[in-house]
Amino acid sequence: KKETSLVPNNNNMFNAKSLATLTLAVLGAFAVAFLVFNGMPAKTELRTTNIELFGDDQRPIFIGIFAEGDPLPAIKQFIQGFMEETIEMFPGNEDLEQNYQDLLAGNMTQMKPVADYHITTLYIGDNLTQMETPNYKKFVEGIEMDIEVSVVVYVPNKIYAGYCIVDQDVVMVANKFPHLTLLTGDWSAVKSNNLINAVFGTGAPYEKEFQAGVFTEEGTSFVREFTTKVDDEVVIGYIVKIPQRFTLPAVTKKAYHY
Repeated sequence: KKETSLVPNNNNMFNAKSLATLTLAVLGAFAVAFLVFNGMPAKTELRTTNIELFGDDQRPIFIGIFAEGDPLPAIKQFIQGFMEETIEMFPGNEDLEQNYQDLLAGNMTQMKPVADYHITTLYIGDNLTQMETPNYKKFVEGIEMDIEVSVVVYVPNKIYAGYCIVDQDVVMVANKFPHLTLLTGDWSAVKSNNLINAVFGTGAPYEKEFQAGVFTEEGTSFVREFTTKVDDEVVIGYIVKIPQRFTLPAVTKKAYHY
């Protein structure tokens, strides 16, 4: 963000550049006053970039599919179920068993719920060119649809994530692996994508099975333990294929700067 000083020159006269900057500042002030007077939400903050004004509700951080209502009770029940399957199949993982006990006790200190459960369909951030992509231009807010999880990939104490099936004729997803972060621990939510890519992506141990539809077809269920490298860390984790997709009612939205 560029800041310009409005200090007069040594001759106590504004030069042309300073006069232009002052004019912009005055126009910006009038614009803010007008918008506030006409009921602009308090969360919106105008900022100047050259001579253009961008409001926060004109530039979302990302767009996506957001779970409606309070999905946490259903998510906790879902997590409890696949944890029990994993512990039965692969006993002895102390981190997993502790995560399970914490979940039962309501002690969500190591593994924490996500603030807003969603699938990111396009991340924009400060890259405004993303708003020129088909993913953004074809995105429509307010479409009601389900979030559908077909398989869970997780590392105890680190992160729990679900790979999701999305009808891309309805909503285009920029990410190769649409996913729903279920719980975060030592890793932030962005690591969900890194983990799934390390398991199902190019050169990953389950790449061929993923491409063959083993992890997306309905009616099959299994639990697998894996060891893989995520970024620079070697971890032991689990894949839980569920027989019927776990669904949450959801709606398409834009997430704005606050």
